[in-house]
Amino acid sequence: MSVLGPTDAYFRQARILAIDDSRTYLEYLTEELKAEGYLVENAPSGPDGLALLERRGFDCILLDLMMPEMDGIEVCRRIHEIRYRMSDPVVVLMLTAHETKDDMTRGLDAGADDFVGKSSDIGVVKGRVRALLRRKFFQEENLRIIEELKNKEMETLRARLEKEAADGRAAIADRLRETGAELEWANKELEAFTYSVSHDLRAPLRVADGFSRILIEDYAGQLDSEGLRMLAVIREHMQKMGDLIDDLLTLSRLGRKELQKKPVDMTAQARDAVEEMRRQENGAHVDARVGDLPRIQGDPALIKQVWINLISNAFKYTRRAAAPQVEISADAGERETVFRVRDNGAGFDMKYVHKLFGVFQRLHPADEFEGTGVGLAIVQRVIHRHGGRVWAEGELNKGATFYFALPLEGA
Repeated sequence: MSVLGPTDAYFRQARILAIDDSRTYLEYLTEELKAEGYLVENAPSGPDGLALLERRGFDCILLDLMMPEMDGIEVCRRIHEIRYRMSDPVVVLMLTAHETKDDMTRGLDAGADDFVGKSSDIGVVKGRVRALLRRKFFQEENLRIIEELKNKEMETLRARLEKEAADGRAAIADRLRETGAELEWANKELEAFTYSVSHDLRAPLRVADGFSRILIEDYAGQLDSEGLRMLAVIREHMQKMGDLIDDLLTLSRLGRKELQKKPVDMTAQARDAVEEMRRQENGAHVDARVGDLPRIQGDPALIKQVWINLISNAFKYTRRAAAPQVEISADAGERETVFRVRDNGAGFDMKYVHKLFGVFQRLHPADEFEGTGVGLAIVQRVIHRHGGRVWAEGELNKGATFYFALPLEGA
């Protein structure tokens, strides 16, 4: 019975390679997968399978663990080396007759993405294949979007330069230096994001999940306090990696999301963010004050994210202050409105101010102040999308002030 529904047609042309020394099982597996609409090739040994992989690309490899000449673990290691040279990533599903803890551990270490027993119902095997392909196609779509974002940003910069060229050589020379820096910074962000959402970012999360699952399934009733502590550490780091991936995806979406500009009540948004922080642990004792802030024209959802990121930072970095204070205020000018979030917390050294809004840039140790290192990059991206600017001032151990300026409508 097929596990693919009528809306899953894009799975049907996936290219699959099955490697197994049992010709009977290999033929059975091949026919079942072809019945799903997949393009399937097979190989009776590890070396034969590797030779096929070198000649043509595949989306998914089903690999038998126990084989003569070269076992599945060694084949998996070779595949792991090959796929770093491939333009399209490949996922590996290990097939095993026993599915022991040791087999799973060695397979995950060698680079396998998942395990399934050969004795399992064929529907289970098909379901695992479909799940792995879904994850692979999701990653490929992310990479496609990143490339599209990079091209759009380069087109925008090129168009801007062409327009400014008409205004004179002196003006274009100054702007070239600025746009060159902008392009370099944008490329650094895009390269960091591309690297992170690729296989290397998700691999630690997958390995941690595999090992924690082994602990839960095999030792849940036998763990002492140290074992439970180790499991808690694994789960904590899995959550941190998940948060990091979420923040990176948020950052990537900002470049292509169409702005839905409406009147935004900045006072209400800032107060809502403060109340949200108060409800969290250690937030109630912070003396937070929100002044009367001018309304602006902007995307309410994105501006809300700016307030949440800046105010949560202020609450976080005042955690160790004797009398923590956070002040939100604004000044309206003729052409723009400047908003500020001031705190009396840990502050920062101004010689590192240029690092504040970069992806993964942190000015304080992660064990002192948690975070993904992406929040301020999101703030900068949102404000720039609105045609504004963002900057900060601070002094170590004396607090910091973060500013963002938004142009008045029609200015």
